[in-house]
Amino acid sequence: MHYKVVLDDVTEEQNNYQEPQFELSKLITTENRELNSIKIRYNIKTDVMECKIGSQHSIIKSPEKLKEININGECFEYKKYLVKKDTTCGYLQKLYSGGQKIYAKYFIPSTKGKVDFQQPKSYYLVQTKTELPAKVSSANSLISKYYKSFLKEAKEFEKSNQLNTNIPQDFKRLLTYLDNLSKDIVASR
Repeated sequence: MHYKVVLDDVTEEQNNYQEPQFELSKLITTENRELNSIKIRYNIKTDVMECKIGSQHSIIKSPEKLKEININGECFEYKKYLVKKDTTCGYLQKLYSGGQKIYAKYFIPSTKGKVDFQQPKSYYLVQTKTELPAKVSSANSLISKYYKSFLKEAKEFEKSNQLNTNIPQDFKRLLTYLDNLSKDIVASR
């Protein structure tokens, strides 16, 4: 694994991170080798994974050699993806991997050249078969496309559980519910 040692461990804004503290994680390489018990955190602002091994603070420099990174039960993949017909690479959080894969991409919005450190945001991407993940306009459009026959149930579940589909963890919970609901329907036939 290639990494860059961070010489100055400068305390950045806590909101630059998915979780500000380093958490025990697991790396899986493209050769299916597992590296466990590594402390990692995801820096949303710079779109890098930071490691802490002992007192050494490093940045993963070759993310393309990793298949996935699991941080506290959340899976991240470094992938090429589409946004407005342009391709780019970065870390995507995998929310669902049924017939299609659904990812969340985190970012810190900038307004008029200033970066707002207070509010990390996200958008969703869908990957079908061997295509690149592509940004979708909204969580609702994704639900309408892939769970058309469960729109009423989705709205009821969202309301009764006070979910906000703009928050990836809430959206993941809704996707899990809809997946289980669709499996129950298929199993009962």
